Amino acid sequence: MDEYVTIAGLIKFEPRQRTTKDGKQVRDVAVRAIGNNKLVNVTVWPEKDHIPLSNGDFIVTEGKFSSSMAQNKKGEQQ
Repeated sequence: MDEYVTIAGLIKFEPRQRTTKDGKQVRDVAVRAIGNNKLVNVTVWPEKDHIPLSNGDFIVTEGKFSSSMAQNKKGEQQ
């Protein structure tokens, strides 16, 4: 089941451009979400390529959300 969310926050790093497996040019941005202070990775699809994005910009975005677990340096799940 897909979960859709709205994220508001500040872009923390300059957007990175990459090419998807099917050849689309997308931008990846890391957003520090307001409220929970979590760092959320957002993919900006070609349809929104006309929107300029830079480090420090405030952004509000919505879309499909997925999460994954990772281990920190102490070996703890986060």
